[in-house]
Parts: sequence; structure tokens; C-alpha cells
Amino acid sequence: MSTLVVFRTLQAISDLRALALQVLNVSGDTLPLDAGQKTALHRLVTAERCVFDSDATFALLPALEALAADQAGATDEALALSNAILMANALQGGDRQERAAALWSGSAARLRRLPHRLRAPLAHAACCTSDRYRFSESAAPRTEDRISVDPAATGARLVEIARAASEEELQHIARADYCCGYDRHLPALRQVIFDQACVFSDAQGWYPSEVVELVSHVPSEQGFAVATAILLNHCIHKGDLQGSTDFRWENNAAAYLALPRDLREPILAGFRAIYETDDGWSPYYSAQFDSRDNRVVLLPPAAPELTRPG
Repeated sequence: MSTLVVFRTLQAISDLRALALQVLNVSGDTLPLDAGQKTALHRLVTAERCVFDSDATFALLPALEALAADQAGATDEALALSNAILMANALQGGDRQERAAALWSGSAARLRRLPHRLRAPLAHAACCTSDRYRFSESAAPRTEDRISVDPAATGARLVEIARAASEEELQHIARADYCCGYDRHLPALRQVIFDQACVFSDAQGWYPSEVVELVSHVPSEQGFAVATAILLNHCIHKGDLQGSTDFRWENNAAAYLALPRDLREPILAGFRAIYETDDGWSPYYSAQFDSRDNRVVLLPPAAPELTRPG
């Protein structure tokens, strides 16, 4: 069974699956399940993508519900995995979507004590239902609950990318508007990078932000990664300069994924930081996709060194 969902719900499903697979691979042997149940659990997470599609996996439901409700002092990993599977199943149409919200609100106090990497996907999933505004005040997922990326570490890496730009790259960016205003763009660009740690002042809404924006939209342009890093860092610290980071992901996601690792990981973490803190950030705005067979490019998990400690 599947259902039509928007990008943010599809992203939440992807993160829940990734969480379930990670826990299964790292802690699967320690879960309080017998051998047959563990075999069915592996099938459920890998082959059935966290949707109960067979009698063997459906038989797991009572055990997973007990773990999700923390009825027997479940470990962090068991609690996260069981909730992740049940939420993913609900969001993909295997159950009412509101089930994801109910799972969170029923154990919110316990789930909030999970490490960031385990908690954030569950909190995002709870926000992807039509019942999200019916949470009690104490159970409503908070921004803090949804953040797994370390903004400081990510921002620092993005600034490093910009400050490693060659003089040729800086000049190319400054000339991006058909060389118009080059003599003003170049010194302003240097000031933003080296004096302001890649955060624009209110007075820099054109010089140099205009040329930085232009280059950031064209993957073949020299300085593409540099321009992208500057804009992402500004967005993390002060908000979306031109309201276009969702459009940027929609059009250039494949290019970001193809960057060398030292550029790719901070840039992807920057986009994830925006996704985790801005409810309005949604590429493919209003478009709907099949939850189990889609062609949308989704955000991968952030590199471990760019996630929050604890």
C-alpha cells in the first residue's frame, strides 16, 4: 500500500527508514526479539521498506508496539527503531497518518531523552500529519526536538569552503552579472567571506549578494560551491536571503550530491539544517509523490562529524 505525500513527508519517511536500517545494522542482535522475529524484522526494514506487507512481518506488530510504548524499559535503540517503523508504515499509507503523531505524543517525554540522531526523525514524522495542530502543549514537537545537525560545526565548514576559494573563483563570481558592478562586487565579496564569516549585512542585499546568487544557481559555473556555501551559511544564521534555497535544492540537488566529499558533506548538512529548522522549507512546493515509488531527490543523513553530539 502507498499514499501520495508532499516532499517534507517523503523526506520524513526516508529519514525513518534510514534510522531503522542504522539501528538494525548496529544493534539488531541486541533487540529483545527471538530469532524468527529478527529475521522478519530484517525483511520488514530492507525488503518491505517499513511497511507490513507480509504475514511474517505483520506478526511483529504487537512486539513493536510494546517496544514503541516503552512497556518493558526498552533501550534507546529499540525505542527509536520500533517508533521509526510504525511511523514510517503510517506515513506510507499502511495505517492512518495520524498514527505517527499519536506515537510521538504518547511517549513524548521518553522520546525527548533520545540522542539527537535518534529523536529528530521521529519528531519530524510527528509533524507530517493532519493532526499536528492537535498536540497538547507539552507533547507538541519543538524545533529543538527536530534538530540533528550541528549548526556551528556546519557553518564553520561552509565558511572554510568560501575562504578556500581561489582569486580566480572570486573574480569570476564578481563578474557574474555580465561584469556589471564588478569593482563593487569584488571587494564586497571579500568582505563578506573574510570579515563577516559569510553572513551578509542588510546593506549588502545587492553588492555582492546578486552575483553570489547568480553563480549559485548554475552548477557549471566556476565558484558554484563557494557561492552555495556562502548562501547556506547566511541562511543558517540569519534566514533565507532571497527565499530560494528550496528552489535551489529542487533544481541542483544532483549537482550537490556529485560534489567532492569535502564540499558535498557541509553543503548537504547546510540544506538539512534549513529543513530541520524551517517548517516552510519545501522543494517541489505543493507537488505530491507516491510514498513508495518516487523520483524526488531527498536529503541524505548528515555526516557524523556534522551532527549534534549526544
